[in-house]
Amino acid sequence: MDLIKLLETISESVYEVMTWLIRVPKTLIKIVVTPAWCSAFLDGELQKDPREQFQEYMPPVLLWILVAVIPVFFLFALGPELGPGGLKGLKDLYGSTTTALVAYILLLCSMPLSPAYALHLFQHKPFHKGQFRSLFFTQCYLLSPLILLFFLASLSMRALHISEESALGTLVVSPVGVYSFWLLYHEVKLVRQQLQSGRGKALLVLLTAGALFMLFACGLFLIVYPLHLMAR
Repeated sequence: MDLIKLLETISESVYEVMTWLIRVPKTLIKIVVTPAWCSAFLDGELQKDPREQFQEYMPPVLLWILVAVIPVFFLFALGPELGPGGLKGLKDLYGSTTTALVAYILLLCSMPLSPAYALHLFQHKPFHKGQFRSLFFTQCYLLSPLILLFFLASLSMRALHISEESALGTLVVSPVGVYSFWLLYHEVKLVRQQLQSGRGKALLVLLTAGALFMLFACGLFLIVYPLHLMAR
């Protein structure tokens, strides 16, 4: 009986993973084409029974793990030299691949957290885990294509030995820049919609998000680097 339950669990897990092949690209395309969809979709989805949520599109945190966290493991497996310059820089800084990997993943996790918390601060409401979920999930969705594009561009340039200064290098990196401007435009629209404010306040929220990200990065350095020195 236990064996049958185990096989059923494995079968269901395999089916779930197979559906990712459909839902991951479908979700990413939806985000890129209509970024404003994210917030409205999540507001409706989070009202459903947990068992009925995210049947058509990927859950935002799982999507973030698949397109941001796992590629970092992949790049470190190949060697930090093959990944973004930040990977090698962190390894040189901390002197340990494992420590650099943990630091990089924590930085990635702070990327959706920073704009979500900045927007929450400007809402002037007490922090509520359930209500904050929608803000955080929205940022996981919006930032996922950007990280994936960065990963693909970086991997292509390193694997094909393309110089960043070359015309081909500029062409490879250009989708990252294009989506960054597209994302910034829709982030401003999202903040204006959430706060019922003008562009000035929306830009202030995004600047605050950048400051929070830098604060988190500095805090991470102050915590992790002394630990690395003590372990030497």
